[in-house]
Amino acid sequence: MAKKTNRLSKEKSLYLQQHSTNPVDWFPWGKEAFDKAKAENKPIFLSIGYSACHWCHVMERESFENDTIAKLMNESFVNIKVDREERPDVDHIYMSAIQIMTHRGGWPLSVFLTPELEPFYGGTYFPPEDKMGMPGFAKILAGIHQAWLTKPDDIRESATELTQTLSGLFSPTLETSEISKAKTESLFARALDDSSQTFDPQFGGFGQAPKFFHTSELQFLLRQWHSTGSAHAREIATLSFQNWLLGGIQDHLGGGFHRYSTDARWFAPHFEKMLYDNALILELFCEGYLAFQDSQLADGSHRIADYILRDMQDPRGGFYSAQDADSEGVEGKYYVWTHDDIMAALPPDLGKLFIRCYNITPSGNWESNNILFLRQTLEDISQREGMEAEWLKDQLAVARRKLFQIRQTRVAPSIDKKMIVSWNAMMISALSKAFQTFGDESYLIAARKAALRIISDYESRGLHHVIESEHPAQLDDFSHMILSLTSLYQSDFNQDWLTKAEVMAEEMVKRFWEEPNGSFRFSSKDHSDDLIVTPREVHDGAVPSASAVAILSLIRLGRITQNSEKLALAENAMSRLLPIAEKSPRGFHQLLLCLDELLIHSVDIQLEGDPSRADDFKIIEKIRSQYLPGITVAIKPTQNPMTFYFCHDFKCDQPLKTEIEITEKLENYAKPKTS
Repeated sequence: MAKKTNRLSKEKSLYLQQHSTNPVDWFPWGKEAFDKAKAENKPIFLSIGYSACHWCHVMERESFENDTIAKLMNESFVNIKVDREERPDVDHIYMSAIQIMTHRGGWPLSVFLTPELEPFYGGTYFPPEDKMGMPGFAKILAGIHQAWLTKPDDIRESATELTQTLSGLFSPTLETSEISKAKTESLFARALDDSSQTFDPQFGGFGQAPKFFHTSELQFLLRQWHSTGSAHAREIATLSFQNWLLGGIQDHLGGGFHRYSTDARWFAPHFEKMLYDNALILELFCEGYLAFQDSQLADGSHRIADYILRDMQDPRGGFYSAQDADSEGVEGKYYVWTHDDIMAALPPDLGKLFIRCYNITPSGNWESNNILFLRQTLEDISQREGMEAEWLKDQLAVARRKLFQIRQTRVAPSIDKKMIVSWNAMMISALSKAFQTFGDESYLIAARKAALRIISDYESRGLHHVIESEHPAQLDDFSHMILSLTSLYQSDFNQDWLTKAEVMAEEMVKRFWEEPNGSFRFSSKDHSDDLIVTPREVHDGAVPSASAVAILSLIRLGRITQNSEKLALAENAMSRLLPIAEKSPRGFHQLLLCLDELLIHSVDIQLEGDPSRADDFKIIEKIRSQYLPGITVAIKPTQNPMTFYFCHDFKCDQPLKTEIEITEKLENYAKPKTS
């Protein structure tokens, strides 16, 4: 017998559909729910999550599918379910509220609101009954219901105070800070010191468990190594990369990276895979490979790209948002192995070798199963085993292919097929960079196809947050798309990409820039009627700050097109955010990268020639084969032999025409400074 469905069954979101058979009387975010709360004078219970979230599934099974708890919710509250990936603006506001109240955050996000949408109580995951020092959800529901009946004025007063605090948080009085090279270098030195303080010298990364990737911070440290010769900046980056590649945080069979590590050594992940993580890591690995020529980073890059093109690419162009942590209701079940499974799958000698290399035990290294991980690089293992490194690499590749084929017969974690524009744009940029770095045409083809689908949707009905949805585009959708189009231009030098980027940049400024306080808002001016405050995103979080990415998109586009107005606007926006960053650089690494591209690595290469000619393309390949952080490349098509200009601040050095001159100039720039 089919289960009874609620309103969420009519929603497109996979996450909302996952809750469509709950006995909870869920509403999607919108006027119907708001009007009901006001008409019945009931508080709102707002639950925010996403389809690949493990603890969201746990709270659903324990509480939202519990008839007794659902009855409490339906009788005393108006219950709203939000997919944070569809409405990042809503999530941003209420996550900030919970962080103010509890000094922590995460998903599922559980927030209680007045009928006017003002928050007054909340947290993240709540168990159904008291457990591990956490209050039970049933008890919380009963307590809040009673408080609303007996002390509604007190609740409304505290909710209004919190909303005022949120408003001040999102709209601070922005002072201006002078942008200078000396001041920037001092700020960078402080930021490097901050990174050193939280760096884990044993396993890489920052802090202890749980551990996230901090890609913008590591990209900044690569730039610091290049511009100052800091050996410590290089050590932080290389040790972090190595441990990501060794640990269970990487899917050693199928490619790609899981969302975060539950332990300090990158061993046991939460198993969901997010498009944005893999895009950011792919671009970072390409830069790391160019900087250090480490073949492990090249291998890791290809495994990410192969995973995305195999499992996460829509046939019509575009990339899916996430792959779940759970399959068959169990977290990680798809990814783990028993000792006997592996020995049965592989020839005896190869099975024993694989087990030694990937640290498989008969009793299991994680919850009676085994997560595949390496404790040493393959070069170190080959020395330990007394084997040729290439032979060992080939043997393990054979074993991984066989195990992957077997794993493909399992019930796979579900894939959320919504296509978020900002995350797609991150992957377009990453695949463009991977094409430039490794020359694989399939990466560029996939990037172009995704970009063209988004552009087609944009030109027919305007930009939206999710491809072919009605959700309004946010600042990060515009800013990342502009960046991705400049990356595509630097891949194939098709002027159309720049034309599209300039149109989007004009609209981004019109819809999101606010002149009085000189800042970008996160939600568009014409799509924020259902928000209690105007959110702004200045700190980096799971993804880089939308405001900083907007600034970077203007810098890149302005430099490629030699447009001083875009650079001036970027500098104005940056000068307003700098005073906040100067108080504490942590959390502002994307903004620091903007500063780096404006002042430190502010070199542009202007070429005149024809990239279809073999000799001219050889120059382009030479540019792409080296670590040239921050450099933009533009081509003026001519039939004359390639002419090369090295430019700073719209002024170019003497033109270079011989391969020897060009090579020497590039090698001098690519060489890191000595500390």
